Amino acid sequence: MVPVPGGRFHMGDSHGVGWPDERPVHAVEIAPFLMDSCEISNAEMCRALQWALEAGLVVAGAGSVSNAVGAGQASHQSMQHGAGQASHQSLQHGAGQELVDLDDWNCEIVFADGRFATLPGREKFPCIEVTWHGALAYANFRSGMEELETCVEFLDWSCDFARNGYRLPTEAEWEFAARGGLVGQHFPWFGFGTNVAEALTGDRANYWGSGDAFETEANMQATPVGYYNGAQQPAGSNMANGYGLYDMAGNVYEWCWDFYDEVWYARTEAGARDTTGPAMGYGRVVRGGSWLSGSREDARPGAAQGAAYYLRCANRGVAEPGNGRHNRGFRCVRRLD
Repeated sequence: MVPVPGGRFHMGDSHGVGWPDERPVHAVEIAPFLMDSCEISNAEMCRALQWALEAGLVVAGAGSVSNAVGAGQASHQSMQHGAGQASHQSLQHGAGQELVDLDDWNCEIVFADGRFATLPGREKFPCIEVTWHGALAYANFRSGMEELETCVEFLDWSCDFARNGYRLPTEAEWEFAARGGLVGQHFPWFGFGTNVAEALTGDRANYWGSGDAFETEANMQATPVGYYNGAQQPAGSNMANGYGLYDMAGNVYEWCWDFYDEVWYARTEAGARDTTGPAMGYGRVVRGGSWLSGSREDARPGAAQGAAYYLRCANRGVAEPGNGRHNRGFRCVRRLD
């Protein structure tokens, strides 16, 4: 993880080239936090799921894995050292939800003979086909593995932001982190103006037709996490942003904590310090665009210009929390004490 310093920033589309839900631009103050420098990989998800399985916290089959409902206290004694009783009540109970869609043909994680494993050669690729619930569950399991306080309550899928364990970033935290300290830019790198496609090239991010070494004409797909480190193809510079974060534009969409509300930015509460988003809405926010966001520039009259629009820091997306996709992943944050 890398530290994100926090501070006050202007959230939204400051150039007026994006969607209506990205406006009005509003000031938000964010406290410092830690964020994964890369998206969570298949290998990292497998380790967490295997730990959870052995602790009795998940139920798995060849086609799906879900959190266990009403798991007994005796199986969690090993998690209690240094964390306290209250911190892992959320590891024990709650409504069962699908965490990873194992039977989708795009999924790169398999479960057989009591073991989770990645498909050969896919260990370092971002974990896909993960639901919003699965991203939250991973955060809790990772906290349990490291004897930290768990933030997510499985009973109602709520989050305690005061605890020191892992969780999903809020939408405001995500955008602040994605900008990497830059002001008024479209991407996590420099690029002003209304022709946003001019600032997006295949050596900077993964999108449809970016030319990376892992795509073919018939099979566009994700690149390994942290791929744009200076050794990418097409050749380019290290694309970690100003905070040391990779793939904040492109590769896979990333789950955020917040409910989605298309008029949220116009509400006074959107400018609250450390806002966690609306109290209700439909779906959950996804951010960052993906390899499936279209070509660099879509020339259709009146059309949004493909990846150049969807990969912008200000672009907002929404997805059903129980729905995993082959272009959707996540990364975690933690409180910075």
